[in-house]
Amino acid sequence: MSVGTRFQTLIASIQVAQRELDDYAGHQRTLGRALKAEYAGAKVETIGSHARGSAIGGTSDVDLLVRLPLDAVRAANGRGALMSSSTVLAKVRERLKARYHATDVGKDGQAILVSFGNGTRDIDVVPAAFAGMIDVVALGAKRPVVLIPEGSGGWIKTAPAAHNDYLSRADAAAGGKFKYVAQLLRHWRRSRAMRIPMLTFHAELVLAHQGTCAAVTSYARLLADSFAVLARRGGRALQDPIGVSGWIPIASTERQAANVVAALEYAAKHAAKAVAFEAVGRLPNAYDQWAMVFNGQFPSR
Repeated sequence: MSVGTRFQTLIASIQVAQRELDDYAGHQRTLGRALKAEYAGAKVETIGSHARGSAIGGTSDVDLLVRLPLDAVRAANGRGALMSSSTVLAKVRERLKARYHATDVGKDGQAILVSFGNGTRDIDVVPAAFAGMIDVVALGAKRPVVLIPEGSGGWIKTAPAAHNDYLSRADAAAGGKFKYVAQLLRHWRRSRAMRIPMLTFHAELVLAHQGTCAAVTSYARLLADSFAVLARRGGRALQDPIGVSGWIPIASTERQAANVVAALEYAAKHAAKAVAFEAVGRLPNAYDQWAMVFNGQFPSR
């Protein structure tokens, strides 16, 4: 079996199963109805990897953005100022807990974590406030901007629809391979005993901004190039290429960023060796190197 065939086998194996998609779709519908019943005028949309087509089976939670009406996020005496995002998270969580008595409804940093299926079908509910429209030069179109919790009481700007469009353009430029490279990075991130704490949204934006996956070549070379590009950045945050979200970090903390860089350097080294071995026909050696990249979670046949 060629290296290319093994990558195709790996990609097929990490897709989200139809049953998983159906389960999530049902939970999304019920959650959407519950949120709209609790907040008249709320708008609910799927964001994150499931919306971008880069989710993988078994580990990619669904993210739901709920754009709340302004009176639900404004402070009572703040003359239009927003409440603390921590307060908003607590209020939305309490309303969901009242509706889902038998379901674990917790907090997950910037979101409310609703655990369906005994934790096998987690959905992150991200409360948001509308913050206007932005004319995205890179897209030649206007998209909504929202404020979401930043984790310690404040709010940060983001524009999921604009980012999705930006990454979709990168996928089109790559002939549809970009989203699969993003999936391979997600698989690599979870392949270690301790999951690599890389924020894959950062990685996707870096690769899209650099045009890393636009070359007409194999998945092996695209992934090796991706590891190299990310490793060379040394963990630096990325200035949002569409000009909405400011600096986008590679990890949540500096210590995690250092761990991510070390993992990327290791992967880049062995991926480069794998590509070099494949180029001279030493396929068993190439397979061994890819097995090292993925900690043994690479097809053996």
